[in-house]
Amino acid sequence: MREQETSNDQALFNKIEELRYQLVQASLGKKNLSDQTLVEISQKLDRYIVEVQSRNLAAIRRKRVPDYS
Repeated sequence: MREQETSNDQALFNKIEELRYQLVQASLGKKNLSDQTLVEISQKLDRYIVEVQSRNLAAIRRKRVPDYS
């Protein structure tokens, strides 16, 4: 299961990097940062970042909970 988690994490990080690159490239030709295209890419990127943060927080919480089994 851990191998699948690692694969999923890598796919998530790859998607974040792809969106980050798209955002930078799209912003180069724009004068207005509230351009609809930039906002859409930024919002997608935000969702993936929140997902990573949620996973990291869940992992931290799992480590803090004692295993009495």
